[in-house]
Amino acid sequence: MKAFLYLACSVLFIVVAGEARAQQEIKVGLAGSEPFVIDTGNDTEGLVVDIWEGLASHGKLGFEYIHYDSVEKALAGLETGVVHVAAGPISVTHEREERYDFTRPFYQAGLGILSKNDEFSLWSRVKPFFSKSFFIALTVFLIILAVVGTLIWIVERRTDNEPFCNGPTKGVGNGIWLALVTMTTVGYGDLAPKTTIGRVVLGCWMVVTLISATSLLAGLAGTITQSARGGVRVKNLTQMPGSRVAVVKNSPGEDFTKQNNGRSFYVKTLEEGFEKLSAGEVDAFVFDYPQLSYHLENPIEGHAYTDLYLAEKTYQEQGYAFALRQEDTRIEMLNQNLLSIKEAGVIDDLVKEWLPSLAR
Repeated sequence: MKAFLYLACSVLFIVVAGEARAQQEIKVGLAGSEPFVIDTGNDTEGLVVDIWEGLASHGKLGFEYIHYDSVEKALAGLETGVVHVAAGPISVTHEREERYDFTRPFYQAGLGILSKNDEFSLWSRVKPFFSKSFFIALTVFLIILAVVGTLIWIVERRTDNEPFCNGPTKGVGNGIWLALVTMTTVGYGDLAPKTTIGRVVLGCWMVVTLISATSLLAGLAGTITQSARGGVRVKNLTQMPGSRVAVVKNSPGEDFTKQNNGRSFYVKTLEEGFEKLSAGEVDAFVFDYPQLSYHLENPIEGHAYTDLYLAEKTYQEQGYAFALRQEDTRIEMLNQNLLSIKEAGVIDDLVKEWLPSLAR
């Protein structure tokens, strides 16, 4: 009888202990790109994985991974209570801080600009002159010249001014020529209006060209400079306005691109951003600097990114941290464990292992 009671108590203890452990087990929503989260097929590894497991080991915490294909989905799982912690290269932003609680940052990152590095060639010199914007500007300019030339012919054709009274074809042509040499200030004196209205038209044209000549020459000089420079399309922020920039929707890179007047082209993943940039569909790709650097040095099998350039400067430095639901009491315990392994040098060693070129 005693043996039976002992066996029953043992079974009950095991069941209760198992339930208690299940209740304490932390469900971790894991998401992100290399080298922070790497899915090897049979297992998951990466900088964030190693930091989390070091933290959990130090605190003797039980946990279970739930995998997501994006950080936004992991945060959504956190918000609905499917997971207790969202882990990955999760930037602490103002908008996210309003919705979640974050641990101490375990890594400081920033945004990087990856751009297409066009091969310098004869075509790279003349390519800007065959762009859509250049042809539009040239067409508008020729239309204006034609209008001014026609107006001069209309007011001068009934006079004895020979260049303008020999039919519309020759008259309009001479009017356009007069408008052109007047604009360039290289008039030869062989053409000039004789009527008052003609002089008013040409005078107005002189004033217009004086005002617009600077802008026209600056635009032409910019095009020539661009064609002579070739090379990197978006090397820094000054070249961002109007450029086609690949960004991941709802990422810090999206807001950064809008703030700097870039034209956002949305991609779902880091790999898709690299593909669009390599194919020339966009001029630049804005994403977290560490991932861009790692991916550039460790391209996907079958790809070579020799024509891409990563700007050395980083922008909008932000910390990566683990996210929890607001008022989750686990956050203090996680912070203590995180601080302990950081002070022990564990995190620095892991950063050197996974990001040797960026380790400080």
